[in-house]
Amino acid sequence: MMCLRKATSCNQNSHLLNLAYSSWALNLSSTILRCCSCSSALLEYIRMSSIKTTTNLSNSSINTLFIKFMK
Repeated sequence: MMCLRKATSCNQNSHLLNLAYSSWALNLSSTILRCCSCSSALLEYIRMSSIKTTTNLSNSSINTLFIKFMK
């Protein structure tokens, strides 16, 4: 009987360990997905920001050249 009781206890411990691992894996995967979506939004913001900056810099350069030639 003692061996059977230990085997059952070991099986329950294994089940609890698997449950804890599943919970950990689920939390990890949701964190990774959240980070990916935030990173994606941040990269899009940076890309749009750099497009505006590049456009503004080229307009500024053209305006400066135009003013120099008009003097």
